[in-house]
Amino acid sequence: MSMLTLLKRKWRMYCQRGPMPYIAVFTLLVICTLYLMYYNKPRVESFYENYKEPVKANALRIQEAMPGVFDKIDKMKKMGNPENWKMADLHKPFNETLNFLNDKLKSMNMTNAFMNNIAFPNLIDLRKNMQKPKPTLLNEWRNKVKRKQMCDRALTLYNNEFALLNDVIIDRNFSKGAIGGESLHEVLNQLETDEIYQLKQGFFKMDCEADTLSDYTFSGDTNHLNAWLEAVSTKSSTQGKDINKIPELTIAIQRYEYANFYHVITDIYNAFLMMTFFDKQPENTNIIFIDGHPFCELDLIWQKLFHSVQRVGHLEGPTLYESLVWGMVGYNSPLNSHGAGGMETLPLAKEFKEFYLGGYGIPSGGPLEHKLNCDKINILFIWRRDYVSHPRNPGGKIDRKILNEDELLQAMRTIDTVHKVEGIQFDQRSMGIQLNYITNADLLIGMHGAGLSHTLFLPPHSALLELSPNDWSPSNKHFWYFAKWSGVSHYRWQSDMRGSARGSRDPAYTIVPPGTLKDLVTKIIANMCKTDQSSQ
Repeated sequence: MSMLTLLKRKWRMYCQRGPMPYIAVFTLLVICTLYLMYYNKPRVESFYENYKEPVKANALRIQEAMPGVFDKIDKMKKMGNPENWKMADLHKPFNETLNFLNDKLKSMNMTNAFMNNIAFPNLIDLRKNMQKPKPTLLNEWRNKVKRKQMCDRALTLYNNEFALLNDVIIDRNFSKGAIGGESLHEVLNQLETDEIYQLKQGFFKMDCEADTLSDYTFSGDTNHLNAWLEAVSTKSSTQGKDINKIPELTIAIQRYEYANFYHVITDIYNAFLMMTFFDKQPENTNIIFIDGHPFCELDLIWQKLFHSVQRVGHLEGPTLYESLVWGMVGYNSPLNSHGAGGMETLPLAKEFKEFYLGGYGIPSGGPLEHKLNCDKINILFIWRRDYVSHPRNPGGKIDRKILNEDELLQAMRTIDTVHKVEGIQFDQRSMGIQLNYITNADLLIGMHGAGLSHTLFLPPHSALLELSPNDWSPSNKHFWYFAKWSGVSHYRWQSDMRGSARGSRDPAYTIVPPGTLKDLVTKIIANMCKTDQSSQ
């Protein structure tokens, strides 16, 4: 007797006992169904939240421009287990919503691709649609730069600031320094000198007839590009060698204050200038760090903005770069031009803002940019608090902190026109979330510090209120210039408390009088709204 026949007999005998077997089977099916739904739900919602997070950054803007759009987006929750979707086909389940958005575009005079990038930055790269600098501006810049060609024209040096090397090998065997990329706890108390690479001749190898390159000097007594030039070995043929080759433009950068957001921005801005100068786009521009710094959360910005990021210490062997740029030193960046006689305008400031925000799927300009509503002002405080950022400060202690943060928040909430007041410790948030706060802020308030570099990405109508302790020099005009270059208003408050450590018992803290700050913020909002009305 077969097993199937036996099961049929058993089932008939079981069914003669009444409806209970059917009820039992039905109950079992319901339990299995509920279990599968519960098992899949976290994965579906996890994917949905990850997908929706960039949309949330612009949710209000999208909703205002296209009412009802999120009714369409919410239907995506019911599309099944996303693990069954192949990465290459992710766009297919969204076709209905994309078409809906595209239909709305026609009345807004915007391209379909641009809206897709704003609504779905995980699927399409907004940076591909960033506005390119005007050709006339680029041509003027390129024409003004002084050039010197060496090494059979394989090496071009520009303005004593940067260089382009064609068909050059990097051989890290001719260097000394930490590998780089380690977790912070692995290298606590590591010396900074261990992270700065010492190069020997042969680190850069080129095939040309030049015997020496020593008759050229890059600007600045401590410019590391001079050491790089000394590390170039000529007459190093690459023919017949089995070697890894990188065809895209690669920008070589030596970082110093890699864990400081201000200095990271200067390095990224310099890389953006190099990319633009050589007429490339993010998707075909690589970065290589010629340093041995450990991993830092700010490293993730580079990965977001450029095609690839590599550390020289991670190269598996000699590597040939068809186009290698020696980038400008961070300290020589135009962004660092804030002393006496600082720059009136920042080159390509608008384009850099679009490039940076575009890497995170956030629009700069246009109908979806945050607009001023004088009945609903958004105030954002950036708090400076202790945190461990690099090996030389294992305790994470920092200066210029505010002692009475909660009092300031409460004081701001008593202003009639204020809609939202938030205080955030930015180093605890991802860059995408930081930019969400910044691009929706009308007034940014914070103690002088690297976090105020976000001024570059504020909406054009907004204002910055920079706070400082009583012993802080007014000559520190970093963010006065950032505001000027970005077209936003800048205000400054400095503590006048003397005696006991900036008004508090701990010299790292400053007490900011809530009433004084409220009066100042009220005036700033009035000026902001007056300016907005006059510009309409």
